[in-house]
Amino acid sequence: RNGGQLVKVKPHFTTQDCSGCGKRVKKSLSIRTHACPDCGLVLDRDHNAALNIEKAGLVQIGLIPAI
Repeated sequence: RNGGQLVKVKPHFTTQDCSGCGKRVKKSLSIRTHACPDCGLVLDRDHNAALNIEKAGLVQIGLIPAI
């Protein structure tokens, strides 16, 4: 209605996959910080998930290429 586009994204592993390099960093739900041993990215777990969800949505609508 406001000119936006809704894209459904599967949330699986969005908190564990690094939004910087894509490596899966397993962690329990009690760990609130994402720290990637490969690329060194350190973010709040939810911020990392939000970046992954945004990236997946942009791939689905063709604004960025799939990796």
